[in-house]
Amino acid sequence: MKNFSLAFAFILLLVAMHLNTFAQTSFNNSTLAYKIWEATAGNPDTIDWSASALDVSRNLIITGNTVTSNGLTNLLLTKYNQAGAQVWQVQYNHSYNNRDYGAAVVTDASKNIYVAGTSVTSAANGYDFVVLKYDSNGNQQWAKFYNGPGSSYDVATDLKRDVSGNIYVCGTSTGATTQLDYCTIKYNSSGVQQWASRYDYAGLTDVPAAITIHSTGRIVVTGGSGSTFTNWDFATVKYNPFTGAQSGVNRVNSGGIGYDLPTAIAKDQYENPLKNPVMLRP
Repeated sequence: MKNFSLAFAFILLLVAMHLNTFAQTSFNNSTLAYKIWEATAGNPDTIDWSASALDVSRNLIITGNTVTSNGLTNLLLTKYNQAGAQVWQVQYNHSYNNRDYGAAVVTDASKNIYVAGTSVTSAANGYDFVVLKYDSNGNQQWAKFYNGPGSSYDVATDLKRDVSGNIYVCGTSTGATTQLDYCTIKYNSSGVQQWASRYDYAGLTDVPAAITIHSTGRIVVTGGSGSTFTNWDFATVKYNPFTGAQSGVNRVNSGGIGYDLPTAIAKDQYENPLKNPVMLRP
């Protein structure tokens, strides 16, 4: 039952990531949009994760993945200027030479780029969080990894940077005695891990979709969390930014029997977190 639940949860994770990508790129259908330029890059795997960000010069940074000649995947990072011309493109391939995916990207005031995703780092570890820093020219500065206590699926789904340059990453991670749990990690600007905090509900599957930072510094993560084997709730967890201690949990069930998966999180003018939900029904 546990192996089946993990595999099913991973499928739901892929659905959530796909919907999160759509949520990032959708717009009000009453808005007139005129295509200025179009560019394509890479040959994404069936796991079509991708994310984009603008740097301070309005260059577009995109991360995703591309299938390699041996049928595996590398994390792909591409920079375009405002005219749509490709400035540079780099791939990341862990030394284990297996599968690497980019899922989220942010930039800083110096045009450095931070990417979060997942890499297969060994047969024993399976998928691990990967967090990468690149300079404005696409040169890799450092790479950091997280292997959860279950040494199985550890998949980063989102990251944010605070005003002090700290990086916060969230994702799902297999526990030692639990299934997939929320895992939120803080790194300083040099890539040194400051803390890692895990959230589990009833030993079931928990998959975070998005992270945001309140003006007070507190970290807010939202996603889908199993309340039974056949029902998921929206679960939003707040963390102390200095210690990683959980300072509050809010769980909401939309009613009925189904899988409730937030795809994104934002703040209103009062900095209340707002979730973009998707309800999947059997």
